[in-house]
Amino acid sequence: MIRQLSRLGDIENTDKIRTLICTHQVSEARKEMLSNAYDYYVQYNGLTWIKPRFTREEKPIFLPLESELDQLISNARDKMSIFLQFLKETGADSGEAWKLRWIAVNVQINTVAITPTKNHNARTRYLCKHDFKAQHFATQERTDFRLQELRQVQMAI
Repeated sequence: MIRQLSRLGDIENTDKIRTLICTHQVSEARKEMLSNAYDYYVQYNGLTWIKPRFTREEKPIFLPLESELDQLISNARDKMSIFLQFLKETGADSGEAWKLRWIAVNVQINTVAITPTKNHNARTRYLCKHDFKAQHFATQERTDFRLQELRQVQMAI
């Protein structure tokens, strides 16, 4: 970032760099990062300057419609569709879902204990019996089909 500022102007002239950062055509968050980087540079080199303050703009979170999620799930391949359906039903993020172990799944009461990732809380979610059984049988049918194919190949040899 310091290199970027040095291309824009004389890096030793703190007033000029302050003006450049404030008028630069980038987001407020980027301006804040530039001013933080330059502040470290100024402290390291024993210079003085008045650090500008920037407020980050809050951007709305994109939430797809349920019909859009269903369309995405229906067009995905087998394993991915099961994974996406799990994310939809539990509200887990992908990191939490990948970290799951079978010990976290309680088949008797159809719950899953989700281990939190950064900035999340641990929670237990109920799985819809219909979805849980459908996913189990879908994976079981694929396994059975692969075993049948393997047996046919072995018999042909």
